[in-house]
Amino acid sequence: MLDKANEELIEAENNFYEGWKQTSEKVQALFEKQVDAAIEKFDEELSALTGTDFEFDQLESDYEYYTEKQERYLSTSKELYEVSKLNR
Repeated sequence: MLDKANEELIEAENNFYEGWKQTSEKVQALFEKQVDAAIEKFDEELSALTGTDFEFDQLESDYEYYTEKQERYLSTSKELYEVSKLNR
């Protein structure tokens, strides 16, 4: 009797986990679909604002480029400031 109850418990547990896995996969797919739709809408809105065929990838590339330039400029500015302090 305990063996049967134990088997039923294991089966119920397996069914629960299988259902949980399927639900998680569906939620993940829905989330990814919504993120993709949001990025596409963002691209469209920026294209309308800029009057160009805007792409999110280009924004990321430009951001990286200008961030690198800014870091280089700030580094150089700090070095020049330190040198000017030494020359006083």
